Amino acid sequence: MRNLYYLFTAVIMCCLYACAKDNSAKTQQAMLIGKWTLQHENYQLTISGVQKIDTIITASANNYSSVQFNKAGTFAGASFALTGNTGSLSGGLQAQSDSLSGTYSFTGTLFNASNTITGFIINTPVFFTSGGLNLALTNTQASQSVQINQLKTTALTLHTQITYKVIADTFKIDQYLYYTR
Repeated sequence: MRNLYYLFTAVIMCCLYACAKDNSAKTQQAMLIGKWTLQHENYQLTISGVQKIDTIITASANNYSSVQFNKAGTFAGASFALTGNTGSLSGGLQAQSDSLSGTYSFTGTLFNASNTITGFIINTPVFFTSGGLNLALTNTQASQSVQINQLKTTALTLHTQITYKVIADTFKIDQYLYYTR
């Protein structure tokens, strides 16, 4: 009889452990729901294996970005930034804005997103001629991913990665996005 008691206890503990794993994914999704405001971003651009840009941008009156995760498994993000002269003939500050939306889900605790999530920097490679004029070349997005590095009640850290093929070069953009509520 005592052996049955131990066997029964072991079966109950296994069931509780299995349920806890499922609840973990549900808890993550519940914590993700709501509006998150970007505080700072680490932006890295690598072209054909050579790192060209590695910079940190902090939220300010000139830089704003947020993302809203909804209970229905959708998200929408928007960003706005005033940047210095990037080759424009008009000079001065230039306004950039972006908005993205998509769907998300959890497979266990693995996060899946149908689209990348925008930060302060717009995720399209821009090229400059020697004369300083902007030339945006036709590019093909080869891959994109979004990963949750940290999720707490008031802190969310995402890593997004986008890879483009442009003519013979491969452009890889990594963004580490640090949000708070």
